[in-house]
Amino acid sequence: ALLGAFALGAARAQQAGGFASYFASTHGGPVNITGKTFTYDYKTDTFVVTGDAVVTQFNTILTADQVKLLRREHTLHAKDKVHIVDPLGDIRASEGTLNLNDETAVLTNATITNQDKSYVLKGAKVEKLLGQRYKVLDGFFTTCGCDPGTPDWSITGDQMDVHLGEKATSRNGYFDVLGHPVLYVPYAVFPADTDRSSGFLG
Repeated sequence: ALLGAFALGAARAQQAGGFASYFASTHGGPVNITGKTFTYDYKTDTFVVTGDAVVTQFNTILTADQVKLLRREHTLHAKDKVHIVDPLGDIRASEGTLNLNDETAVLTNATITNQDKSYVLKGAKVEKLLGQRYKVLDGFFTTCGCDPGTPDWSITGDQMDVHLGEKATSRNGYFDVLGHPVLYVPYAVFPADTDRSSGFLG
């Protein structure tokens, strides 16, 4: 059932187009939500969509088994088979909470990449900060564009701080070659350059 179209204006926007527009809503465009069943709590102004939930805005599509939209807080919580696609990239996660105002997010069991597969970022927990910065627990990162297949190289770490397009750090991790750990690295600083560094997923 179509829940409706919501104009989710933003306080500010740091980036334009792509996934950033989903969070910032700088164009004041509608957010459309469809699904099998839904409930609405007028006291909290919250929609819960269950079963084949689909959220669209411009060229961004989010799908999940369940979506909860808290309109007053401009927050969206998605769970089970979460998949977010826009012209620049792709996110898959088991669960995610997205702040529609400041483009931040917290993702569980997430894989983040772009359409060119010029980088892959994975983590048991991924916190997206402002811009292109990510804090990752049990992380994996590579800029080897070799999807599908095992990357030529990758870096893992218990804790990672990745600033796409700039640099990244890893703690208590390994440098892997063809999927095999070859060097233990208690602390590493490495480049996180990508072919695209604009947009939320670029």
